[in-house]
Amino acid sequence: MDCVHAGMDVVSGLHDFLREDEAIAEAAAQSGSQVWDVREVSEAHAVGTGRGCITGAKSVLFVGSDCNVGKMTATVEVFNEAARRGVNAAWAATGQTGMMLRGKGIAIDRVVADFIGGAAEALVNHEGRDRDVVFVEGQGSVVHPGYAGVTLGLMYGVMPDCMVLAHVPSRAHIGDSPFLMPPSADLVRLYEQAMAPLKISPVVAIAMNTAGFEAAAACDIMARAGHDTGLPVFDPVRFNASGLVDAILNHLQ
Repeated sequence: MDCVHAGMDVVSGLHDFLREDEAIAEAAAQSGSQVWDVREVSEAHAVGTGRGCITGAKSVLFVGSDCNVGKMTATVEVFNEAARRGVNAAWAATGQTGMMLRGKGIAIDRVVADFIGGAAEALVNHEGRDRDVVFVEGQGSVVHPGYAGVTLGLMYGVMPDCMVLAHVPSRAHIGDSPFLMPPSADLVRLYEQAMAPLKISPVVAIAMNTAGFEAAAACDIMARAGHDTGLPVFDPVRFNASGLVDAILNHLQ
């Protein structure tokens, strides 16, 4: 409230919207403070059609083994590296933090369930205009008991040409649940099989989040994951995103 009274702009990623608080709304009107409830979904969305991106742009979806494994960070790092190479690309934000970085997008977890696919489809087509590639920030995990619905809705809305799996190797369980984390190779198969009835969309690389490991241990972990899955494995933050971009572009081309 002090920030609003002082005329400072406020950005909130909460599920409870600040602008619905009468005192905050009144103070903002008086001070000129702009309040952005990032998760607010104001426009109506249609049911997904299964067409995905029809602008001519290729779409790449970052999926995960769990929540909070680095999907958004990997998306941004890959986009930045692709842009550095001159790739005509955009990235689509689907969560509150990504939207704060991108300045736009849609908090897909606030969309009514029936319309998640349609909202994702509209977003990828918006970002895909006049672009060659759209990198889409993923949400949740297809094996997460709480958030798999959002994950699958994104997958079927985006209809990606390929996927990148983000993973934290230190996770023994999925979120706070008692369910054991599947091996990386199983996760790759699960994502590909979930897409297979509608579109062939391979996982082309793994973005490994090795925070907390010494560099040598991180390299060993990535090497083992590469051996188990047959995929290129890179930590785009600890090292760089070049290898992930190579894997994506090699597939798309």
